[in-house]
Amino acid sequence: MHGGQKYSAPQRITAAMITEHRGLSRFDREHLPEEILLMEAFGRRFPNIPQLACFASALHHDLPNVARLLPIPRRYEA
Repeated sequence: MHGGQKYSAPQRITAAMITEHRGLSRFDREHLPEEILLMEAFGRRFPNIPQLACFASALHHDLPNVARLLPIPRRYEA
């Protein structure tokens, strides 16, 4: 799951988190919309079981600036 800038550690899934991730869907169009649908379906089917999300993008969260920016064209830095 894509965590954007905000999510890097495992989190309990909330309605607010799902809403935020709808806004991130444009960054991960292949996976995130389907993941959101699954979270909502499981939440409806099993409302008393907590759901947790782990974020694949967390790998990049604590990289030094040079490692994060080196492989991309400078025009994307901003």
